[in-house]
Amino acid sequence: MASVRYVHNQAGVGELARSEGMLAEMRRCAEVIEEIAIAIAPVDSGDYVESFRVTATKHGGAKGDRAQATVTNTSNHSTFVEFGTSRMRGQHVLLTAAVASGGLS
Repeated sequence: MASVRYVHNQAGVGELARSEGMLAEMRRCAEVIEEIAIAIAPVDSGDYVESFRVTATKHGGAKGDRAQATVTNTSNHSTFVEFGTSRMRGQHVLLTAAVASGGLS
């Protein structure tokens, strides 16, 4: 059996992290999380469930040097739904969706 040797190439890893393929995969994963979040979100007025958004960029991460996709909810009360208040437990919709997607475990 032939032996395999790996030589780390930091520039190559950086290229991969910023590539169109990585950006597309990050967006795809975020869209799966968004779909799950919409499916499990509580519905009262409809504002919360209609306010999920996916954004993607090649300039994410702490140094702005990698692909990143983010799922957010722009509703005025999204923080209260996610984390709760003194009178209501948090629903943890985005956390539950991320875990259900296989993205977090």
